[in-house]
Amino acid sequence: MYGFDTVARRLGGRADDPMGTETLFVRKRRVLLFCAVFSLALGGLATASISTSAAQANGQISSVNVTTDEPITGDSVLIETTVSNLESSDGTLDINDVYVRTAPGAKTFTRIEDVGTLDPGGSVTIPVSVTFGTPGERDLTVNVVVESEDGTIQTYQSPLILDVDEPRVRAQLDADADNGQYGTTDLDITNAGNTELTDVEITASADDAVIDRAYLFDMEPETNQTAAFDTRGVSDDVVTFEATFTANDRTHTATHTIDLREREQVLGEVLLTSVEATRTATGVTLEGDASNVGGTDAGSVLVEIPDTGGVRPVSPSGRYFVGEVEAGEFATFELTAETPANASSVPVEISYVAENERMRTTQRIDLSGAGGVTPAVESGGDGGSGGGGGLPLEAIGIGLGAIVVLVVGVLIWRRQ
Repeated sequence: MYGFDTVARRLGGRADDPMGTETLFVRKRRVLLFCAVFSLALGGLATASISTSAAQANGQISSVNVTTDEPITGDSVLIETTVSNLESSDGTLDINDVYVRTAPGAKTFTRIEDVGTLDPGGSVTIPVSVTFGTPGERDLTVNVVVESEDGTIQTYQSPLILDVDEPRVRAQLDADADNGQYGTTDLDITNAGNTELTDVEITASADDAVIDRAYLFDMEPETNQTAAFDTRGVSDDVVTFEATFTANDRTHTATHTIDLREREQVLGEVLLTSVEATRTATGVTLEGDASNVGGTDAGSVLVEIPDTGGVRPVSPSGRYFVGEVEAGEFATFELTAETPANASSVPVEISYVAENERMRTTQRIDLSGAGGVTPAVESGGDGGSGGGGGLPLEAIGIGLGAIVVLVVGVLIWRRQ
């Protein structure tokens, strides 16, 4: 094996040369030593790189989700980071730290330490709460620090950009008195802002006095709720609705006014229509429709003949219970009464319930156009079509026919 002197002589110099040849030999020897050391250094670096690559942890950040798309200042934003240990991993991973920083890392918002250990193929979601004091765009980085079984520490990062808004508090009120329920006004409240409304209370007032009150559930942004208020006692007044609620740690109010005198809705009203009156031997029979011409349903409708002025109810229908009649609908009825022979009209009392209020009215039915008297059935009478007493015409005809046949038979018998 050659030494450095032998290599030097073969490169062109002599070892025993005392002059410039010796200097050339020294220079060449130094070059060979440098090359040998540099080669050994490269070999060491290559070995270190392979070792680092082999020691890398087999984890990853699977996903980063934010609980709200529109974060606002002062509210907590929940950032959920899912960390996984790959199936191909040959050991467990310890999650040492999870923290959120502004890119490129000037400020740390929050940090969670010693989260736990993940087996190969496992995953875990870590929630981190962040609050922003000022509005604007936030360029963030979610950082996860893990440690493998051999002590190798690895940091994973995931970028996250959020646009933080100023809080906007806005409650929109809308009242509806024409809702098909007389005496009830519906108030609809909508959260038109970007903050949650809590402790929602609504009052209805007329003439500076509270007439009704309602409490609602908490309301997220872009949601609405409806409350019904009893306004029967102020149907001819102006009603003011006031909503009081908490948003962004402050108390807020919103108002809405409605003039109930301008409403088009009317109460249920029952009238007797298409009435036909037929006189009897002792009175009159009435047949017709009980029609609801109002705007709400009418219940417990009852029509009856009052006992007054020579008129009194008689069987079988002195009183007739109609029941419920919806708005715009009708139901038939029949009444019988005893009246004087010269009676020109007969009163009929109508009672019903509309929106929890009992209504009573009287309507007179004209008898001037009443039909003829219905004949009373007499005992032993057959009631022929001729309208008088005696034998009916059909019986007389049959008798005459029999007599003719008998006479003809006698004449034929005598000729024989």
